[in-house]
Amino acid sequence: MENVVKYIECYIETETCNLKCHYCYIALLKKFKNQIIEIEKTPEEIKKSFSKKRLGTCLINICAGGETLLGESVLPTVRTLLEEGHFVTLVTNGTMTKRFDEIITWDKVLLSHLFIKFSFHYLEMIRLNMMDSFIGNVKKIAQSGCSYTVEVTPNDELIPHIDEVKKVCVDNFGAPCHVTIARDDRTGGIELLSEHSMPEFYDIWSTFDSKLLDFKYSIFKKKRTEFCHAGMWSYWVDLNTGEYKQCYTGDTLGNIYENCDEKLVECPVGTKCGLAHCYNGHAFLTLGDIPGVDTVTYAETRNRLEGTDNEWLRPEMKAAMSCKLYETNYDGEVFTSYNKERKVAYLDYYHAIKNKYHMEDDKQNVFIIGTPNHGNMGDQAIWYAAQKLLKNYFPAANVVDVDMSDFETDIEGIAHLIQEQDILILQGGGNFGNYYMDDEMIRRSVISQFRNNRIIMFPQTVYFSEDAEGKEELERSVCIYNKNKNLVLIARDEESFKILKENFINEIYMLPDVVLSLNAADVKKKRKGALICLRSDKESVMNQQDVENVESFLKERFSEIKYTDTQMDDYCKENREQLLKQKIEEFQSAELVITDRLHGMIFSVITGTPCIAFDNFNAKVKNVYLYLKDNCNVKLVCDFKKFTEAYEQLCGKISNSYDEKYIIQQFTEILDKVCLKTVENDTKDIYQKSIDEMLGYWGLRHYQKVLDSEELRKSKQSFEQHVSFLEENLQINKDWNENLQKQNEERMKELEEYKNWVENLQKQNEERMKDTEVYKDWVNNLQKQIEERVKELEEYKDWVNNLQKQIEDMKG
Repeated sequence: MENVVKYIECYIETETCNLKCHYCYIALLKKFKNQIIEIEKTPEEIKKSFSKKRLGTCLINICAGGETLLGESVLPTVRTLLEEGHFVTLVTNGTMTKRFDEIITWDKVLLSHLFIKFSFHYLEMIRLNMMDSFIGNVKKIAQSGCSYTVEVTPNDELIPHIDEVKKVCVDNFGAPCHVTIARDDRTGGIELLSEHSMPEFYDIWSTFDSKLLDFKYSIFKKKRTEFCHAGMWSYWVDLNTGEYKQCYTGDTLGNIYENCDEKLVECPVGTKCGLAHCYNGHAFLTLGDIPGVDTVTYAETRNRLEGTDNEWLRPEMKAAMSCKLYETNYDGEVFTSYNKERKVAYLDYYHAIKNKYHMEDDKQNVFIIGTPNHGNMGDQAIWYAAQKLLKNYFPAANVVDVDMSDFETDIEGIAHLIQEQDILILQGGGNFGNYYMDDEMIRRSVISQFRNNRIIMFPQTVYFSEDAEGKEELERSVCIYNKNKNLVLIARDEESFKILKENFINEIYMLPDVVLSLNAADVKKKRKGALICLRSDKESVMNQQDVENVESFLKERFSEIKYTDTQMDDYCKENREQLLKQKIEEFQSAELVITDRLHGMIFSVITGTPCIAFDNFNAKVKNVYLYLKDNCNVKLVCDFKKFTEAYEQLCGKISNSYDEKYIIQQFTEILDKVCLKTVENDTKDIYQKSIDEMLGYWGLRHYQKVLDSEELRKSKQSFEQHVSFLEENLQINKDWNENLQKQNEERMKELEEYKNWVENLQKQNEERMKDTEVYKDWVNNLQKQIEERVKELEEYKDWVNNLQKQIEDMKG
């Protein structure tokens, strides 16, 4: 039998059912629809999309939102997948007798690869008088050579009927059914659907002795933080649309019905699972999506009557369900060697990076580094314009961006996988200086690490403060930048160009803001009113009085005044182009724009909208304006008086046109100059390792080529020196640990002696206390004797007195 190498969870969009279970997640989410959604793809298309040549042997689960077998297209799809050699599991409520009658007519070879999960909805079977039909269909499948299981969804209303449910199963199927855990998908945390606490719930339902319940209970509400291979070894597929994702809530990776001659995109979830917990881990975890997590096999959560002639799982299906994907996807010798978890994690990491950025060995990559992870539409426009310009200039290259959120986690992988012909573009903007240190630290990191690739910093405004901090940070940047012979710096204005020339020895050019390479002028767009776009952050220098005067002035002259900002709060990476489009449309619709934002001014230029601009704190608006002033209808002002003068000059001068060709030509000329130059190799670079070197470093396999050239010899020598350095540090750490261990043992010995001393002292105290009690008793007894003696003396005294009196009487 061929090993199963992938698990694929297939979904059918049918969200209707012939039952009405109150605990059904479709009903809970109010998604219940009386519509059967058929799979429109033909068996030939299914076979091509799910071919073993493309996917390898797979375990494929098919489940609809409602009852899976309602659609006429389901069984032809199942049969096609079985004929292709896959293993198929099918989820059903067991009531569609006609479908089971068809299944049992199939060839025994196909049935040996088929598994049916019968969901036993006991209360519905009673209500609809369908119990005999359900039992008959399960027995029919059991006798056909097909594998099966019977599973009940526990719910509070079923608790009084537990014994009845078990009796039905034992009498008819030879063993109690398995038990799952009902979940409440209405809750963000995917909580237990029960009035009972989790321990109470488990105590109630554990009487079924179900390994399915035992395992699901052990992982329920446990957030998975390990490295998960969903998106590489397992996928979620919509059989109706073809969309395939990493997992239920993972990233969409493509369409399985497209590019059928290509492998599926492999991009594992890794440590960024979006689910509160892996509620279907009885499949994904038991099949081995997370190496290192010890679990039962998937087969054990489905089987009953093991070792008997009536075992629920047939041999081939049992073997398939017992596979571990981390074993079938890795060479056994490699995986079981020293430190396997570390190797797996790093291999997966580099593999994930390669797929995430679509890196191919025979294709040039152009990385735009440090793109924004926030809603500043000016910065987003810089990214958009840069990638558009670069895709036109490098039509055969793979142009991708690494945003600020992903930089820290992804840059190491890119450094290991990058090729000589690849180019790194540093995001342009107005953040070169000590006011935006996050951006500057990203640039320093890239310039330090990537010595053997061309690096081009797109147009930047340069601004370091005049205080001690600004001067110190400038010195640091100069020191790092000047060491990279392949770095090209582009200033966005004359002042920045001057600063770069005075301090840096790199190749330096000046170009306008890359957003000016876009053309968003729309002659058909209707314009109405004035648009005010003013900043409220640390870069603003406008006083409140000027703002109020501008507003009053405009209200007298325009029927409508709108307020906007280039900063948007509802940003996410998936909607950034849409948000940018919406923002530009605001500028297209205005008769006049008033702004102190640089890209407020630039958006006005590329949309052909008249604009009055105020400067900001580091003069980047003014410096870019100096480039634009002779070519567009923009006026730069410094106060309200200048504002009114500018208004009179611009009034009615809407152009509805903009020519970006000259800007594109300027960028093209600079790129031509830069790309024609040979990249200088820096032998000190320790990050530019080939895949073979990287694998060798982690001990996965030896180098396969003889290191006979001088260049490879030097690379090997540098690598060995690095390893030697690590080994020395390891020995130092080892010695330190041993010394610390010895000190700990001595401290423990001292603590043990102190403990004995304390115990001995305690014992002495107890003995002393015991002696004290004896002495106290003796004193009390002596006191008692003294009291008795005193009493006797008193009596004797009375007797003597009485005797004395008698003697005196006798004398008288």
